[in-house]
Amino acid sequence: LIEKHSKQKYAENNGNSLSSYTDKFIFDKMFANVLKPTKLEPFFFKQKGTPKPDEVTVTTLITVDRFETLLNSMSTFDGPFSVTLHIPNNENLNVNLMKLKHFITENFLLLEYKVDIHLVIDKYPRQLNYLRNVARFFCRTELILPLDVDFIVNRSFLPTLMKNDFVKQKLSSGEGVFILPAFEFQDEWVNTKFEQFPQTKKEVVSMFGKNITIFHGKKNKGHTSTRYSKWLTSQEVYQIQPDTIRYEPYAVFNTTTVPWSDERFTGYGGNKAAWWYEIYLAGLEFYILPNDFVIHCYHGYPDVRTTERHRNTPILNNFVDEICKRYAIMFGTRGKGVYEMMGC
Repeated sequence: LIEKHSKQKYAENNGNSLSSYTDKFIFDKMFANVLKPTKLEPFFFKQKGTPKPDEVTVTTLITVDRFETLLNSMSTFDGPFSVTLHIPNNENLNVNLMKLKHFITENFLLLEYKVDIHLVIDKYPRQLNYLRNVARFFCRTELILPLDVDFIVNRSFLPTLMKNDFVKQKLSSGEGVFILPAFEFQDEWVNTKFEQFPQTKKEVVSMFGKNITIFHGKKNKGHTSTRYSKWLTSQEVYQIQPDTIRYEPYAVFNTTTVPWSDERFTGYGGNKAAWWYEIYLAGLEFYILPNDFVIHCYHGYPDVRTTERHRNTPILNNFVDEICKRYAIMFGTRGKGVYEMMGC
């Protein structure tokens, strides 16, 4: 009976089960938890050719004031980019669309074989996890490096990544995520010239504690689980276990095994930490790459950060409670030690 019903529904749709649905209907279902209305135009700009299956794609999100920052990021990373561009649906919409057109026209030769741009237009300024999911969903490789656009990757990252058989195996199987330690300059205004950023571990080590330090090291524990003291002297990949719910590293991984970012979060605060919390509870192994890193390019932050963090705190608490119970049901007592350590 089930088989007969399935065949009938298949025939009704002319052999294509999605043929009767609009893109908007499908996207609304795919991104069901986002604030609406929102208009999504995947591949508004599409790079020529198809990335190789074993390539690593940087996924990121930008606004119209970050075009130059994107170009900076592209200057040290030779792989493809999947970029979500958010443009507010307000009185400046047409002006911003013209800025986008100008950016593509002026930088076409840099973009045409390297960047896919997915356009989101709505009135909600920081649906960050939604924008991250868009860049990831329409990415054309399995291996990705989700990165904030204001970070620079060391140039030797891609050439050395796949020389390690252990890393290749863990990425191919989807068992592990490989983290790049994040740094920033002590003096926030020093790092305006990204060309002068360190590009080797030797340079970072020589500058550490002088004019380079742990990213957000003074403000929170979002990166301390990386064990920077070990990284400074290590020449081998090493495994870590996050010791805080606030851990939010930058890492390369296989998209087939990593959970999606929860789209109930809007604005700053907890959105990325919640995602990495679930990644760890899902059973992924966390490893630190010994010679690679990212450097933060300083920029001003909007005043709404404090308000939005306060608003997201109860959402994060509810998320933690829910996600602990979900994975406890999925894994049972096998994951008990992990859940207790992570506050479940």
